[in-house]
Amino acid sequence: MNDEIVEIDLNTATTREEIHDRIARALNFPDYYGKNWDAFDECIADLGNTPRKIRFIGIMNLEDRLPREADLLRACLHEFEKSDAGSAVSIEIR
Repeated sequence: MNDEIVEIDLNTATTREEIHDRIARALNFPDYYGKNWDAFDECIADLGNTPRKIRFIGIMNLEDRLPREADLLRACLHEFEKSDAGSAVSIEIR
């Protein structure tokens, strides 16, 4: 774990692929990241140098444009927070 705060701005994301691209870049997911929610679950659980806080910005805007993707992201984050890996990371949704 490091003291870093990672911000992922989803305010202007308009596609599922764009959401995953931004997440993958911000969290340094491996090149083989599958850009789907199952792959997100696996990669976030396996973060090597986990940041202290991950801040997702623009979820409300995402809910307006891509409600299914916003719901899936929230569900994944909820499961991550309940896991051992997620217990040490603060997830903030704005």
